[in-house]
Amino acid sequence: MYFTAPSSAQQGDRIQVTVNGLPNGTEGVKFITSGNSGIDIVTASGGSASFTISLDLPGTTTIEAIAQDKYGGTLASISHAISVKDKSFDAAAAPLHRFGMGGSLSGISEAIVGTLTDIYAQGSGEAEQVEFSASNADMGWMMPVQISPGGSTSASVRLNSEGTATIYAKFMDKLGNVLGQASHAIRVVADPAKKQGSTDLAALMNSRAEDILRRLGNKS
Repeated sequence: MYFTAPSSAQQGDRIQVTVNGLPNGTEGVKFITSGNSGIDIVTASGGSASFTISLDLPGTTTIEAIAQDKYGGTLASISHAISVKDKSFDAAAAPLHRFGMGGSLSGISEAIVGTLTDIYAQGSGEAEQVEFSASNADMGWMMPVQISPGGSTSASVRLNSEGTATIYAKFMDKLGNVLGQASHAIRVVADPAKKQGSTDLAALMNSRAEDILRRLGNKS
């Protein structure tokens, strides 16, 4: 015989347990529980029998299943324990919903490749630490920055690649609990001066090539 049943549950749950592999000659199964009261005799069918119980009390609930023949005699028995979690602990552990916490980021929205710029983080509520990170940009290795509650700070970032650079800030309380996160995107474009310089050089080379070809044509 064996049980199909959870080993843990929440206070207030209503669960079904099934005992399988009943011995030959089993007509019914007597279920007896301790921890959460319940007793029932269920007719066996196809070598198994099921029982439903409400878990109103926390702690350990033990369910005993006794296979009985048609005269009520015991053929076999088995027990199963379920740990019932006290839901009041969950309520106590659940964090209170607190407003005005976390923070925001601000800075330039577009820059040329190679630009070094500052990003500003503004905390709110109980935020006392800010941790920066970046994607497609270089901020070096950043340790959390201490700020006064609801204060602000800044960090430098170098934009080395074209595309979109994204700066992230994680706002935490004094214990390191994350209160919120923010991000700021910067569009990074090529240096137009360098691009113009390349175009001018190409034009000069083409002009000299045409001049050489003209001279060769005149000689012939």
